[in-house]
Amino acid sequence: SSLSLRSFSRLGSSMSVLDWMDLGASLSIRSVFRCGSHASVNNRIEFQKANTYIQFSTTGDQFQVYVNGKRGLSVFEKSATAGGNLHGVWYSDNLVHTSDRRLKTSIRPLV
Repeated sequence: SSLSLRSFSRLGSSMSVLDWMDLGASLSIRSVFRCGSHASVNNRIEFQKANTYIQFSTTGDQFQVYVNGKRGLSVFEKSATAGGNLHGVWYSDNLVHTSDRRLKTSIRPLV
């Protein structure tokens, strides 16, 4: 079975799709969108602010976040472990530090 709408339509308070639904060029959701097991996006997710989006780049297999056209975050796989880069200026609410025994050499008492 199918449902075809040419202009404006409102489908009550909810709509349920059991298997597959194909929508034309766009889908606008006013409030909350819930998915069962997963959601798939072909290219990127765009936000209301110009040039602000999240995308997966297949050239470097990177998940990238852009705000106002500037890349802020890249997440990628490097040598079978996940990693990433922070681009631009970042701020922290708390102290960011590293404590690794491999980085500590020639340690002497202060007194």
